[in-house]
Amino acid sequence: MIVMKFGGSVLGSPEGLHRMVQILRERDRKPAVVVVSAMGSSTRDLERIASLARDGSASEAMTAADALLAVHRVLVDQTIADEAMREGLHGMMQETRHELDALIEGIAITRQLTPRTLDAVMAIGELLSLHIVRHVLTDAGLDACSIDARRVVVTDGMHGNASPLPEQTALRAEHDLRPLLERHPIVVIQGFVGRAEDGVTTTMGKESSNLTAVLLASVLNIHDVMIYTDVPGVRSCDPSVCDATLPRPSMSYAQARLAALHGVKVLYPTMIEPAERAGVSITIAGMQVAMTEVTRISASGGPCGPIVTGTATAGSSILTCVFGSGTAWLDAVRTVVEQCSIEQFDVTWSAADSIGTMTLPERVLHQAMILVHQRMTSHETRP
Repeated sequence: MIVMKFGGSVLGSPEGLHRMVQILRERDRKPAVVVVSAMGSSTRDLERIASLARDGSASEAMTAADALLAVHRVLVDQTIADEAMREGLHGMMQETRHELDALIEGIAITRQLTPRTLDAVMAIGELLSLHIVRHVLTDAGLDACSIDARRVVVTDGMHGNASPLPEQTALRAEHDLRPLLERHPIVVIQGFVGRAEDGVTTTMGKESSNLTAVLLASVLNIHDVMIYTDVPGVRSCDPSVCDATLPRPSMSYAQARLAALHGVKVLYPTMIEPAERAGVSITIAGMQVAMTEVTRISASGGPCGPIVTGTATAGSSILTCVFGSGTAWLDAVRTVVEQCSIEQFDVTWSAADSIGTMTLPERVLHQAMILVHQRMTSHETRP
């Protein structure tokens, strides 16, 4: 048995949904819990809709809601062949739209957007994804069912950044989720969303669908989690910034936690602790047909090469390199200063953690990342 999480970036297109179907079909009915995120930019869109309503732009919020639902309707029409199934999903989306309209109107009238109300708005993206994915799988001939995460994942009442309650979640998982796994090889559930003990919808923070996947694995005593993204595992730098990035095939929990804290993409601190506590190994893979490059996070881990990240702030930015050598880092800093022609910058190096940081103008961040990546990985063999 395995938990498989599919990110919103890979679910927001017909190609991504078809590849998900192929991956699950290749498992040949081996049991899987499938955790799904909101599709594409839905989470950001819903946050913007709520903000527009709060600021008094109810009509603009409604227009944005129209656009959001239209994207999902098009995706349904492009991926589901069964006409009755498509009509059923269109009806579900219309009901969801009525729910969203009521929330928009309430926010606009009061001009208040409480964390509780924002959670109700934000949860809609995952709910749409849950229903669409389950129907896509069924339309493809796979034996799949779905369950709303709010029936399983119990959290505290901290809206917007709720923490899961493992013991209560374990009880709900055994009562409601495991029986479904005994009847169907695939059970779909949404990430990010839970419910407080009083039954109110909560969300566990942005990018917390990975946390949902690891949490469910830990409470169901499942030892493997697969996380599918739009890049093939953890890379030596952001592929959208640097060409010829290198794979980082193995990381310990400690390395993954450190990398996540310093902004390495596809890694999030909240998913590492429950994985380590329960001995759950996490494999991060791309959606490519041949998954030759993945990253496996486990207790044993192994040596990890340098990883370069960059975070932009207002007017300045921070470039970070984790798991590098001090000598190579200083050489890289000199190269950045010379080739980017910068005069104001700050540099640190932690020998204990093998982490270097450089604060520099935002305008040169991407160029600096490319230069540092070239220097820090110059000794590695390119595939």
